[in-house]
Amino acid sequence: MLSVIHHGDTPQGPDIVSALLTALHNLDHDQAGMYADMVRAALPREVWDQLEKQLKTETYEYLSDWARDNIAKGKAEGQAEGKAEAILAVLSARGIQVPDSFPDKIRKCHDLDRLDAWIRAAATAESAEALLTDDL
Repeated sequence: MLSVIHHGDTPQGPDIVSALLTALHNLDHDQAGMYADMVRAALPREVWDQLEKQLKTETYEYLSDWARDNIAKGKAEGQAEGKAEAILAVLSARGIQVPDSFPDKIRKCHDLDRLDAWIRAAATAESAEALLTDDL
């Protein structure tokens, strides 16, 4: 961590960040997240932006199970959130009333195929309730 903070703005910065990420996989999820957050908070914004830019230009295959699992989980969660919001946006655009509990039910679903089906069904559903009760 200290090496990243101290040498993050050098040409070796991305390699040092990579080494830190590899080392973090040996820690439990919460502790690793805390250390990563501490490094991010300690680096000046311009240094972090530059490191992020350099890392994005490289094709990087995550070495640790921790990183692979968390990156994949984060992507899937992001996709599910986006699809849930799309469903709500389609219903809103069509002027369909949405009960207060409905957004929570939609947002709790993480089945991407189900969410895709609900997006398609939202285009023609008679009501928000019908969307959830239809056997898509």
